[in-house]
Amino acid sequence: MAHFEKQKAEKLTIQDVVREQLDGNIRNEFEKFLEFLNEEKIKTVWKSINGFNANYKGERICTMTLGAPGWLDNAIERKNYISINVLTADWDFDKYLEGQNEKIADLFMEQISNKCVHCRPTCGCSKASGRTVQVSGKKYENVCMNALLYKFYVVGDDMREMTMCSPCALYPPVEIRPVPLETVKNLILARKEYAVKSLAAGK
Repeated sequence: MAHFEKQKAEKLTIQDVVREQLDGNIRNEFEKFLEFLNEEKIKTVWKSINGFNANYKGERICTMTLGAPGWLDNAIERKNYISINVLTADWDFDKYLEGQNEKIADLFMEQISNKCVHCRPTCGCSKASGRTVQVSGKKYENVCMNALLYKFYVVGDDMREMTMCSPCALYPPVEIRPVPLETVKNLILARKEYAVKSLAAGK
């Protein structure tokens, strides 16, 4: 049985994969991160090999993968690897930014204006030509759907700082800078707030 089918049949929880893929300090830190999600009533659901969606009342907030992809060669690093992709908006960026603090707003504007690799055939985007969007009254053209999320990963034994990557789906990823875990949590809360607004409006 293929690994995907095996995990699907076993209905693994994220705790099952944590025990298999993480150890030492990074395991302890990730378990604390899962406690944060639980406190926010964000539930994890298996989606692929070692991968999980984290949802709030059916709205996806982020995705997580434990265990490194093929571009990491070291066997130890391959085990103690975490990636987290945090969603922003479903193209309704003004609703997403409404009420957000300045730090979150600045990070998002940096993402969409400076760090987004615009659509091209190899980026993995389902809309190869991108989309034209309005954000705070300014028009951005050929915006890749990968700009809809923030990409972070960490390898090793310390999760307190994660590496932020280009939003484009490139492997190995283009690293931008280190980001404190607290910033990742704040982005998760920003996405949750957007989900609450969408649920209240009946989408």
